[in-house]
Amino acid sequence: MFATGTAVAPAAAPAPVNTAAVERKIKLQAGTNGGARWFMAVALFSVINSALMFFNAKMHFIVGLGVTQIADSIGKLGGTVGSIAGLIVSLFAAAMFLVFCKFARDGNQWAFIAGMVLYALDGLIFVGFGLWLDLGFHAFALFGIYKGLTSLNELNQLNRQILSVEPAQAVIQ
Repeated sequence: MFATGTAVAPAAAPAPVNTAAVERKIKLQAGTNGGARWFMAVALFSVINSALMFFNAKMHFIVGLGVTQIADSIGKLGGTVGSIAGLIVSLFAAAMFLVFCKFARDGNQWAFIAGMVLYALDGLIFVGFGLWLDLGFHAFALFGIYKGLTSLNELNQLNRQILSVEPAQAVIQ
């Protein structure tokens, strides 16, 4: 008598996990997200600054955009309608920085670079008004964003290294 059946091949052993690479990847992802969150902070504080200006507060946050402060100031000259127009401009600028945040968190290098360029240009506004603390904070925030960009670049390099090693391991097994 012959017995028919199916042979079950032994399961291949899973590839060893490089814990150092995994830890490095997690750290770089956190650095990338940290840099991207600067864009969110800039957007949120710009809107808060616009609301403070709209309600005639005597303060502002140095984190916000200079262009929104100018739009709000010019808008104030136009009364209520002008103030609302300034607020709309501020909301648009803030939305742009939220878009940079989203795409930077998704790993898009262009979002970091474009956001940094626009934020640096925005910082130049403070030079004209002699607002050195605001300018200094812009530089500090730009450094934080730059750190996010360098983390993203290192993460992309690590991912390329991992991909180049995995196919070689698959051939050996």
